[in-house]
Amino acid sequence: MKMLLVDEVTTKIARPPGALEEMFTVPSNIEGADMSVGLLGFENGGKVYWLKSGARYGYSAVVVATRDLSRPLVHPVNSTDAKGESMNPVAQRIALAALK
Repeated sequence: MKMLLVDEVTTKIARPPGALEEMFTVPSNIEGADMSVGLLGFENGGKVYWLKSGARYGYSAVVVATRDLSRPLVHPVNSTDAKGESMNPVAQRIALAALK
């Protein structure tokens, strides 16, 4: 899974020059900003992680990793609320437990 994640990020997503750097740049002029271009950055246990989540009716997934991909996590989970906009609380607890 890690090799797939590395391949996707480095060869397909970040092809244009500077695209990878932009993915990890949080606006410095907005107080409390934690989102880059599509990624949510957060600190847990002294490490900075980047998260992307998504959902469709009945299904949600989260991809979390450090920038150097030394701690990747990909987790799909069935949704309990097909129309909810927040992250599935079960997926959130699993992700945070796995990153300890």
